[in-house]
Amino acid sequence: AFRTMLNELAPQSSEGDYIRPTPQRGSDNAPILNRNKQYQLYVGNACPWCHRTTLGLALRGFPSNIGVTELEDDPERASRGGWIVKSGIDPIFGMPDLKQIYDKAFPQANYGRATAPLLIEVNSKTAISSESGDILRAICQMQTSERNQVNLRPTHLISEIDKLNLLIYEANDGVYRCGFASTQTAYDRAERNLHSALQQLESTLAASSHRFLLGDKVTESDLRLFPTISRFDACYATLFRCGRKLINSHYPNLSKWRVNLALLPGVSDTIDVAAAARSYYSSLFPLNPSGIIPAPPEQVPLPLSSSSISTEIDAADGDLVEAGLAFSFSSSSSSS
Repeated sequence: AFRTMLNELAPQSSEGDYIRPTPQRGSDNAPILNRNKQYQLYVGNACPWCHRTTLGLALRGFPSNIGVTELEDDPERASRGGWIVKSGIDPIFGMPDLKQIYDKAFPQANYGRATAPLLIEVNSKTAISSESGDILRAICQMQTSERNQVNLRPTHLISEIDKLNLLIYEANDGVYRCGFASTQTAYDRAERNLHSALQQLESTLAASSHRFLLGDKVTESDLRLFPTISRFDACYATLFRCGRKLINSHYPNLSKWRVNLALLPGVSDTIDVAAAARSYYSSLFPLNPSGIIPAPPEQVPLPLSSSSISTEIDAADGDLVEAGLAFSFSSSSSSS
């Protein structure tokens, strides 16, 4: 019975390895967004793949041509896929859940599961992408009409970013390969590979005096890693059986890196870790049949505060220059 439920939730290989139906690595064909067109992005707080896209929006200063519709995972109320519109009805299609939005956005396609994130072009009501890596890349590269533009994928770092992203994906997907493994051999392999990837990332930061993965400026790679690290101790360590080592106690450089990134304007508002943990423990029935939500791990304070990060604020126009990034605090993106 357990195998049947798990296979429905998470497809398996013959050896018990979890195989993600739609890998979220990104591709060489990320969409090009037009700053003169309006888009709507559908995201859920619990989902790390959604989180990377909202981080992109936050660090781009929430471009005015991309609105956001918030989703909640509620399998009992959703028609399929688990996501419902948090406000009740979405502003583009007038639908209450993501499955019905997919039916409108993909009228002729056999799209499989209705997954988030989803990016829609508003006027044509057509789907642009449901691949988080491509959506993040599109957000990073979009030319905006706002005066300040943050370059999260600078030309001179593209090859390093792409190489590092492959390692980061081993952590991103690795936690799920641990959690959804259905044999001991598959789990042992996944758990070993996950902590190998985390150790390599820890070593990358340890060998550098920089605050972020590729220097003193945030790049696309930081945004791909942050969702996994921010959820690790509270969600993945216990539920997905990844807790042989914890971020806060075993990976000090990753822990400090996480705090540095969270201190940037808008970043901490992109994730509610406690709510994400409630979602994981209550919705993944095969992994937690009782639905009991454990007490969260206590965080050991780090000797780091916002005062240790150099910031420069221009009070005249509300712009902030932080770690080489320029942000606009004004946001006209819609949230529903």
